[in-house]
Amino acid sequence: MMENMGNYTYVANDYYFNQIDIDLSAIWNDIENTPESTEADKWKKKIEHIVSEYVFSSRFAIMRILYHRVKGSISDSCCETEKFEITINNKCFTFNPISMDYAKEIDKTELMQYESVLLEMASAQHNTDDAKCRQLIAKALADNKSKTKKERNTFLTREEAFELGHILSFSLQEMEWFLLRVFDFEDGFRFNTSNDLIEAYGFIVNATCETISRLKSEYSLVAKNVSKNKQATHIEGWTRIVKTSFPDLVKTWALNPATCEEQFKMWLYAQRSNLDIPSKTAIQIYRKIALYAYCLCIEDFKKPDFEVFLSTISQLCRESVQLPLIITDFIKKELKEDNISFDSERICKKISAELLEKNKELYTSSTDRAKAWRTISASENGSPRLIMAGRPDAERNRVQKLLSGTLQIEKGDMLHLLWFAFSLCWLKNPIEDRNDIFNGLADFTETAEMVLEKSLLPKFYPPHIMEQSMMLSIIACEETGEPADVYAEICESLIMSRNRSSSKKKN
Repeated sequence: MMENMGNYTYVANDYYFNQIDIDLSAIWNDIENTPESTEADKWKKKIEHIVSEYVFSSRFAIMRILYHRVKGSISDSCCETEKFEITINNKCFTFNPISMDYAKEIDKTELMQYESVLLEMASAQHNTDDAKCRQLIAKALADNKSKTKKERNTFLTREEAFELGHILSFSLQEMEWFLLRVFDFEDGFRFNTSNDLIEAYGFIVNATCETISRLKSEYSLVAKNVSKNKQATHIEGWTRIVKTSFPDLVKTWALNPATCEEQFKMWLYAQRSNLDIPSKTAIQIYRKIALYAYCLCIEDFKKPDFEVFLSTISQLCRESVQLPLIITDFIKKELKEDNISFDSERICKKISAELLEKNKELYTSSTDRAKAWRTISASENGSPRLIMAGRPDAERNRVQKLLSGTLQIEKGDMLHLLWFAFSLCWLKNPIEDRNDIFNGLADFTETAEMVLEKSLLPKFYPPHIMEQSMMLSIIACEETGEPADVYAEICESLIMSRNRSSSKKKN
């Protein structure tokens, strides 16, 4: 993330932590004062409010990036009080202070100025398609709230976001922040995939969309018949090594522009057996946390105190550390296997079935345990939705396949598994007072940040609806002491009952 550009994250974090210092009921004042609302309606309104801020992410993000380029730093206080000017191609444009609210309600004339600036920036790139540039820029600045429901499918896709970044000459840091701010799925670079490595190379050397497209096509031909290194035979921590060393490596190649691209292609082609396969690091951590959660599901397992739980999760994220003895002994007894091998379909199926069944009991009254393994996301038209954890198109047996190592671990997969494990521990260690709520929020957010970082997955980002809904559940759990209960209500509120209209009429 670019220097000082993560302040919106801290503002969102501060918002939630500061709620602990006041009467918790104040959090819901705007909802509680809404007349003739059912409990489900209240939860839905809160989530829709979160999504309404998220809808304008691409517009807001572009404004922030432009401000950052002019001022050299980002802070919400100066963004919201200082005007700024951009001069491009001898044309000067003056813009008002930036805030999320202003991004939503921006005057049409000023919005057209932003469009003009972006088009001028795009024109500096060689071989750009003017019509394509206009389309992408218009999509990024779109005012979704003024459109009809059918017209609201105007969110940038991830590939379109990359294209936009190239035509606007985003740096790698700017593109990383833009992905994080605009997407709640695939919201970062994957340095174990050829696509994202080529994209990252392009942002470091300021390559055009045309160059990126050509490099992808050339790589596809070279890698077409390469056998993938699916077993644990490649270098330990390969993805982490590439993630940390790749930018500097490209900058070294770029010192000689005449050979830069050729050196990159030689390097990329040499890595092809390790690319476009699931990250070993993420799989190892996911498996260990899943095994621990499996133990917590079984009544015979000694449930830990919270400090022991947090220490164990931290321990499981160390690459060289194996499962604690108390866990391995219990699992061997429970699964009746001396060695736990995830090559065994039986073991993967049994563990995933137990996790999904217990999760169903915690979060839903549904009889479908696969659909109950879910997170909250924003749909393409801006409304909140429930998706099976991991990705919008997740298969019913996704958890089983993740354990077997055949699918890429997504941030949503890891975050929901961690949330589930926390929920199991909260059953034994309920949140009973304000201090517990504050500590529970801090414990969860800090642990989530650590787990995602160790797994080489995108950051824990409070403005995202998935993270906000989990934090919201901790804050609002004072009555029951179990955030899972609140989270269940939030999830259930997003499921429209067939009888909802008729039940209202009865009153």
